[in-house]
Amino acid sequence: MTYHVIGIDPGLRSTGWAILAKDKQNCNIHHVTSGIIQSSNLQDDAERLYNIFAQLKEVIKYSSIDFAAIENTYVNKNAKTSIRLAQTRTAAILACCEYGISIKEYQAKTIKKRITGNGNADKETVIQYVCLHLNIKIEEISLKITTDQSDAIAIALSCISEIE
Repeated sequence: MTYHVIGIDPGLRSTGWAILAKDKQNCNIHHVTSGIIQSSNLQDDAERLYNIFAQLKEVIKYSSIDFAAIENTYVNKNAKTSIRLAQTRTAAILACCEYGISIKEYQAKTIKKRITGNGNADKETVIQYVCLHLNIKIEEISLKITTDQSDAIAIALSCISEIE
């Protein structure tokens, strides 16, 4: 049996997503696909939130997702930024709920610690460890995958590592 997990890195202007698969028999994990939902060209927050919701639904609709993993909201110094991030997470969570997908939430430090062994790892280190976990050469991934996507992969890896 194979499990599919979608990792979601919520952002109002750019939301990263990634789908990973884990073969239960041999425990191999591989990157199925990933992408970015761009909303920076839209004028208001409501349009951006709906765009994230609608596009994630399309991704999920054509994939067989068993679990979703999403980064928890962290509190910024700027309350408006925290609220916007929480709204973005809500749009992503609702898209998963439309298809009855079980959702797991992770703190950023927990994700980094699971992937790199260091809860304070920078984005470049996360990318390097994502490549290590998926047995991909960094040269291959750095040309194709943005930091939003690698963060989404790291979030999915955090979840998929728990699946037995």
